Amino acid sequence: EIMGIPPLEIITENALIDCNEMGVELTPTVMNTNSNDLSWQWADGTNSTTYFAANEGTFTVDISNDCETVTRSIEVNFAPDTRRELFHIPNVFSPNGDAIHDEIQVYFDENVDVLSFTWRIFDRWGNMLFETNKPDGKWDGRFKGKTMNPAVFVYYVEARVVACGREREEIFKKGDITIVK
Repeated sequence: EIMGIPPLEIITENALIDCNEMGVELTPTVMNTNSNDLSWQWADGTNSTTYFAANEGTFTVDISNDCETVTRSIEVNFAPDTRRELFHIPNVFSPNGDAIHDEIQVYFDENVDVLSFTWRIFDRWGNMLFETNKPDGKWDGRFKGKTMNPAVFVYYVEARVVACGREREEIFKKGDITIVK
C-alpha cells in the first residue's frame, strides 16, 4: 500500500516588535511532517525556515512539499510604547538669579528624537509670554525683559517625535508651571 503525503498543517502567529528590540524572528510551525522535506520561500526571496522582520507589515511565506504549496501571512506590528512619558517638564522654578533652577525647559527621554517642537507659556489672562521651537529652549521667567512675579503659568507643548525607532503621532500636552522666589 502506498502512503500519500498528508496535507500541510502550518501554524503562524502574528508578532509584535518590542520597543527595545531591533525586530522579531518569524517562525511558522509545520505540524504534521518533517520540515527538512519542505522548501520555504519568503516574499523577498529568502529561503529559510525563519525570517527576521525589522519593521511592521505583512510577511508572506510559501511552504511546499512534493504535492502542494501553502501560503501563510504573518502580521508584524510595533508593540505599544509602555513608557509613561516621552518628555518631562518640571512644574516649579525660581528665576531669582541664584543660579539654581533659574530657567525651565522640556527634558526629553534620551531615546527620543524630536522632529518638530513648539512650546508656549501663557499667563492666567492668556497672554503668550514665551515661545520656542527649539527642543532644548529654556524660559528664564522673563517677559519683555522683566522677571515675572510668583504665579502659576500654563504651557502647551506640541511635538512630533521618533521613539522606539518609529515616528509617533503628534504629541500634545498641557500643564502648569509655578514661579516661586
